[in-house]
Amino acid sequence: MADVLNELKNLSETLQNRSTTLPKAQNLLTVCIRRIENLVVSPGKHSILAQRAEEAMSFQEVQLREGRGPVINQGQFIRALADNMNQRLFTTVSNRAQASVVATRQEMYENLVSQLAVLNPRNWVHENPRFGENEVKSLCKTFHLNNQEIHLGFIEYKSSGGRSISNKFNKLLVVVDTLSPSNADCERGFSAINNITA
Repeated sequence: MADVLNELKNLSETLQNRSTTLPKAQNLLTVCIRRIENLVVSPGKHSILAQRAEEAMSFQEVQLREGRGPVINQGQFIRALADNMNQRLFTTVSNRAQASVVATRQEMYENLVSQLAVLNPRNWVHENPRFGENEVKSLCKTFHLNNQEIHLGFIEYKSSGGRSISNKFNKLLVVVDTLSPSNADCERGFSAINNITA
């Protein structure tokens, strides 16, 4: 369990960093879930130490004895935790929402994440010269940006291999980078907007 808690602690600290963007947070969560799932087949250092202590019935020169508590199946625990994390991956609605609302918003969120993925040069399909253009168009529509200007900027961005960002295309990147993965930041933003409009 200490290995799992360590992974979650590292994830939590990274997500709390104000420079963490939504695409980066999505990627970090996905990687963390895979790292936790991997603990089933490749135990971490704390699991190995616990297993050795159990076999020797001694931990740091303290004699251990059989306990009466329930035995937790490590594999089951890790799989349940990973499934739960996958299910809650950036939840977009409250737990009380209707199933149809949850499904619709989940689909919208997954579309947004896949659209954001085309902005990363590592995800580009170089054989397709029009790769990502539909996604960028959808992002422009979502964020009310000038599609023609952003489209031209994206073409320039792709032709530079992702090394040169024009002012045209930077407008989209700035909007994307302001999407906060932290609920606390969202709450502060909504409070500030309410105070201004009140």
